[in-house]
Amino acid sequence: MSFLDKIFGKNSNKPKFEPYTVDTEFGKFTMEYYMAKPLHAYTGVINYPEAKELDGINVEIECDSEDTFEMEKGLALLRKVIRERNIWIEKARQYAAEMFLCDDREGMVKIYGGPDHENSFVTVEEFKALLYPASIDISPDGNICFDLDGDYNGNNIFQDNGLAVEFDEEGNIIS
Repeated sequence: MSFLDKIFGKNSNKPKFEPYTVDTEFGKFTMEYYMAKPLHAYTGVINYPEAKELDGINVEIECDSEDTFEMEKGLALLRKVIRERNIWIEKARQYAAEMFLCDDREGMVKIYGGPDHENSFVTVEEFKALLYPASIDISPDGNICFDLDGDYNGNNIFQDNGLAVEFDEEGNIIS
C-alpha cells in the first residue's frame, strides 16, 4: 500500500457507509442523509397505476418524529392514499384545473403550449386528463403533498416546474 493510499483511505479497514433501508409492502425505502447524518425521511419508488413513469412515482415519508426512525404514521397514510387513489388524484386534478381557469374564457384552462404556442386553451376535463402524479410527500403532521405534472403536445405544461397540491390526512385540500 502506497503512502497516498494510507492517507486517502484506499483499501482501508474503515467500514463502508450503508444507508438504512426498510422493506415495506410498497417496496424498499431508504433513509435520506446529508453526509452521514440521517435526515429523518425515507424515499422510495412505488407502483402507482396513474403514473407516467413505468417504474412508478417517488414517495418521501418523513419519520414519525426526530426521536425515532419509525414511519408508521406515514405508511398508514400512504396505504390510505393508495387504497383511495382515484379519489385523491381526482381532487388534486380538479383543484389544479380550478387554479388555472380563465376569467375571460368560460370553462377553459390556459396552459403552456410550447414554444410555437406560448399559451393554449383546453377544457377542464382535457386539462385534468393531461395531469399525472409525479411524487407524494407525507409529513409527520399528517399532511400529504401530491406533485402533479402534465404534458401537452410534447411540452411540459408547467415548464418543468410541476404543481403541488397539499392535503390534510382526511383528504381536505390545504393548498
